[in-house]
Amino acid sequence: MISEKTGAMYQPDKGDKPRPFLHSTNFLLSPEGKVNISLYSSGPLGKLVWQDIIQAVQFRKKKMASEK
Repeated sequence: MISEKTGAMYQPDKGDKPRPFLHSTNFLLSPEGKVNISLYSSGPLGKLVWQDIIQAVQFRKKKMASEK
């Protein structure tokens, strides 16, 4: 199941809900495939948007360049 592999929260069918669903889970991976940022949300807030990704990538590129 995806939730077991990613750590995403899973909301099973509980009768009062129309269907089971997987909560939002976002990952930003490094070029090597390692997780740099993970974000889990149980509601409508806390989701990555493209502006967040651009800012995070630029920050990490600057940080890596200054460490060389």
